[in-house]
Amino acid sequence: MNAGGLLCAKYGVTREAVLALKVVLADGRLISVGHRTVKGVTGYDLCALMIGSEGTLGVIVECTLALRPVVTGPRPVVAASFPSVIAASAAASAVTAEGLTPALLELMDGPTVECVEQRRGRRIGSAGSSFLLAQTDGPEADEVAGRIAAIFEAAGGEVRAAEDEAEADELIGLRRSAFPALEARAQRMAQEGGFAGGGSILVEDIAVPRDRLAEAFERIRKIELRHGILIPTTTHAGDGNLHPIFLVGDDEVPERTWEAAGEVFRIALELGGTLSGEHGIGLLKRRWLGDELGEDQLDLQAQIRAVFDPQGILNPGKVFAREH
Repeated sequence: MNAGGLLCAKYGVTREAVLALKVVLADGRLISVGHRTVKGVTGYDLCALMIGSEGTLGVIVECTLALRPVVTGPRPVVAASFPSVIAASAAASAVTAEGLTPALLELMDGPTVECVEQRRGRRIGSAGSSFLLAQTDGPEADEVAGRIAAIFEAAGGEVRAAEDEAEADELIGLRRSAFPALEARAQRMAQEGGFAGGGSILVEDIAVPRDRLAEAFERIRKIELRHGILIPTTTHAGDGNLHPIFLVGDDEVPERTWEAAGEVFRIALELGGTLSGEHGIGLLKRRWLGDELGEDQLDLQAQIRAVFDPQGILNPGKVFAREH
């Protein structure tokens, strides 16, 4: 995966941290790609190509990473509860529109917040509220945090600024607890339904332009109503990467969940976004890949794969359907 984590708003994704790789090809050859130098443009960038290729081009056996100095100084944290996810999305978009770059900018919608509250046994904000979280660092951290707090408040948020490191850790911990809380909710659904399985969550991954976050959430709410299911959604709001999460209490994923997931993928494309911000295509999204790439680019990418793996032995079936 070419993933990012909570600090992706400022520090980017995996590709930005990789200088060089050693890769075993399908025919057994070992190649070295990338550079240890600051600059390097010799030939095509095969290092970047390998990252996020989901094991379809080679087996990575060694990775050289770029290290960053440990962040020192204040790292203020600002959080806010909003009456709706639309208001929270607008606040997140306003932060980026102002040219501010927090290290962390994360959004949890109302259904996610409710699950976190149930697991922790206390409220984060008012009933049904959404939660927006920011952390800044660097020489202007305090100033940027103050400007973000003002944006949150102007957008209708109930703002809370961490007064010390312990409170900052507590606020960030709310976001980190989202997936465990959703897993616990799915487990309760399985128990209530009398299913043998323990319940699970299907974590999806789309990205849209940051100024269209609110539209994405509006349309996800409509999908929930249309299919009669809950789709809690957490978001790396700093880069527009949404994680719609399907709670599965059955022994198998119901067909209506797959149908709803397909509609979520189409939302991403219709809003000018992408099927995957960081998790990749794998098996589930193969059928929609051509909708985003178009036939010409889809064929070209399949040809690139065939150059590296003509017999199709590396992660067979992933990313491209077998006819490609």
